[in-house]
Amino acid sequence: MEKSLIRKIYERICRQLRKKRILYIGTAEYSDDVKILEQYNQVISIDKAIRSSNFGAKKHYVADITEALKFQDSYFDVIMMFGVHNFGLNHQEDVLKAFNNLKRVLKVNGSLFVNLTKIK
Repeated sequence: MEKSLIRKIYERICRQLRKKRILYIGTAEYSDDVKILEQYNQVISIDKAIRSSNFGAKKHYVADITEALKFQDSYFDVIMMFGVHNFGLNHQEDVLKAFNNLKRVLKVNGSLFVNLTKIK
């Protein structure tokens, strides 16, 4: 799928979400999206990079999603994870750890939006 088409779809999703508790993973390249989401939602962002604090949501944590997340079970309505190749998801075992962590904090009927690239 062409990158610009993926971007258009993603921006449309951001604009349609309302009154949700959202976990936004990987913030440095997507700070405009976080701002759009924060207009109508409670957004918490996390990123492994310390410099990400400059780009994240008002509530932002430096964290690794392959390690235990410090949120209660079924806390988020939506989890959005885009462009996290350098976020530590470079190997299959890291992907499995991350998705187990995300499954725990996502509500049963929640939505998970993912774009993973270059997994070895």
